[in-house]
Amino acid sequence: MRPRCVELARVLKKTGSFYYHCDWHASHYVKVMLDQILGENNFLNEIVWKRTSGRKSERQYPRIHDVIFFYANGEDWTWNPPKIVQTEETVRGHDMMRDERGLYRLSDFSGAGDGPSRKFGGK
Repeated sequence: MRPRCVELARVLKKTGSFYYHCDWHASHYVKVMLDQILGENNFLNEIVWKRTSGRKSERQYPRIHDVIFFYANGEDWTWNPPKIVQTEETVRGHDMMRDERGLYRLSDFSGAGDGPSRKFGGK
């Protein structure tokens, strides 16, 4: 993977960003490699993607997540925040609430903000 990531870094625009998806087994090696190639100061986030509930194992804890590393190629990278329109159908099973302004999540995935007032799909 190193030669591919080196080539990617070479052609990535200064406004570009890069996501690398890997599993638990390689994530720590990949992080060190990407820090060397793209620069540790260009590391923006480690995104943990929970797949499903774990399978029983007699000898270890279940492996239920993958890792996505998010890097930029400099300080002028472009950010397009995720936009998730919430409807009654899409909120089933989630911690969604409704008030006069629309639907909102009690605990959001942004990692910042002031909790319940952060709106998704509302105004």
